[in-house]
Amino acid sequence: MEDIIKILVVLLLEGAALLLILVGITLLYEVLRALGIKKLEYKRYFSEVGVFEGESLEMIEEVTNHAFFPMLRVDVESYVTSKIRMEGCEERNEVMQHFVSRFPVVMPFTTIRRKHPCKAEKRGYYRLESAKMMFADYDMFLQSEAELYIYPRELSLQEEETFHRYLQYNAASKLPIIADRFAFAGVREYRTTDALGAVNFKATAKYGQLMVNEPEYLMGRQVKIYVNFEPADGLDLNEFRERMERALNYVSHAFTKAFREGNRFGFGANCRTETGDYYSNVPLGTGFVHYTELLKELAKVQSYFGNSFVSVIDMDLYKSIRCAEVYLLTSYVDEGIENRIERLQQLGNTVRVVQV
Repeated sequence: MEDIIKILVVLLLEGAALLLILVGITLLYEVLRALGIKKLEYKRYFSEVGVFEGESLEMIEEVTNHAFFPMLRVDVESYVTSKIRMEGCEERNEVMQHFVSRFPVVMPFTTIRRKHPCKAEKRGYYRLESAKMMFADYDMFLQSEAELYIYPRELSLQEEETFHRYLQYNAASKLPIIADRFAFAGVREYRTTDALGAVNFKATAKYGQLMVNEPEYLMGRQVKIYVNFEPADGLDLNEFRERMERALNYVSHAFTKAFREGNRFGFGANCRTETGDYYSNVPLGTGFVHYTELLKELAKVQSYFGNSFVSVIDMDLYKSIRCAEVYLLTSYVDEGIENRIERLQQLGNTVRVVQV
């Protein structure tokens, strides 16, 4: 009888020990599960700050495990605008895409980086703010900001030829858009597309590298383009917005050309923007930084008017804008706009009204 009691006691002790071990493992799992998700770091960003509409890029994700134990079955779920078309989405409609990244194992003190191909579908400024991370039945929302500027679409070859031909034969300044062989804006480094006849041998000897003459162009001085986002009476709004998008494509192309030729350029519009402003006015400037900031401004433009068109022009009139080639892209011209045209011309500017 005593032997049976001893056996029962041993079994009870072993069962209790096993139970304690199971309870300990369960508690440890719960602690590690709660601690583990806090030790996970997630961030995402795009491979480019901005791209032109229709171009491809990548969204890059990084998951880092700062814990001393591996994480199993880590999922990251987010919703991305359909204007940035992602490959491998769970669901997609005209507005949003349901995107899930699955990480089977994230080892201790390890960062996993993934690249997801995507395509810029529509001009605009897009900001991704949060994502939901799931690990071991725990959910946690993380701030994971990423932004992308999608610039206006680049022109096709036919559109580009039409645009250049239009400016060449209708420019108010009467200056040729083609290169002037007898007027030079300066010298610059040789490019593979330059003709050998453009080489400046004195500058080449001075700088120790091949230099060419930079000719004057139609946009070779100062170009300011204003766009009126207030439609004319009776104009269909959907059609007007399509015209505005096309106008922004031309504006972007004009500034790209001006930037490549080393000229000064600026932009003004009475539009609302993605950042809540009621107008956009980029002063005349040149260089890559100025060009990039202007493209970002074009990306943020919304096809709704905010302030009056003349108030945007007045901002530059107060600063006495001079000797610039001014283009007004508008669907109408009223007395107020005619008055601003006269004042711009009085300051030595050439003004051209382009009907949109």
